[in-house]
Amino acid sequence: MATDPCHRVKQGMGGRHGDAKAANNTLSNLMHGCRTCHQWTHSRSVEAYEMGIRLREGFDPASEPALYRGALAFLTDSGAVVTVDVPA
Repeated sequence: MATDPCHRVKQGMGGRHGDAKAANNTLSNLMHGCRTCHQWTHSRSVEAYEMGIRLREGFDPASEPALYRGALAFLTDSGAVVTVDVPA
């Protein structure tokens, strides 16, 4: 069951303020998961970054695909999930 919202680009030390905070809480930057999965993204950062579940500071979450329900997909700010076609 999804219980934890997880920021793909972390909020940073002390949190964000004003416009930066609003940009950090866009739907493309948030993934919802269970507590165990959320903790996994923090304990296994290398893998989480490789999967696009976490992104480094400065990356645009709307432009970076993430592994979502077993498929590579773009998360949009309108809440849509757009699967990436991977060439065979």
